[in-house]
Amino acid sequence: MLSAKDPKADQPFSKRELSTESLQLIVAGSNIITVAMGATIFHLVRNWELLDKVTE
Repeated sequence: MLSAKDPKADQPFSKRELSTESLQLIVAGSNIITVAMGATIFHLVRNWELLDKVTE
């Protein structure tokens, strides 16, 4: 993963992208609720405006 490149940008993934992907891999196989929570966190981290609304 550390040497992988983003095919869209042809650049290495950022530390933030790697940590997000790592989190998803950790929680992916546990159960459906854990997978749903991981996806929710992933999308909230990518959308700061929505994250602010949810955490108000």
